[in-house]
Amino acid sequence: MSTKPGREKSSEPFHIRYRNLFVGIFLIIPIIAIPILLFYTMSKLSFMEKWTELHVKYASTTGLNTSNDITINGIKVGHVKTMTLDDSGYV
Repeated sequence: MSTKPGREKSSEPFHIRYRNLFVGIFLIIPIIAIPILLFYTMSKLSFMEKWTELHVKYASTTGLNTSNDITINGIKVGHVKTMTLDDSGYV
């Protein structure tokens, strides 16, 4: 049985013969994936979004607590951050 020149059968195991390929794959995937995941995560954080702080005065705030959702026409637009009592008795 003869083999073609340059295509000699190697007795090395598969993972030894292709070690450079495996190392390359395990290096290139994180190098590409980590920046993509970081950019995606940073774009979803709230400090990247535009926001507006509104102040309102209520004579009665029955059932209102901090961290309650604020909705306009059924769409969540924010949450209650703080509540304080001013000198005139409004919350």
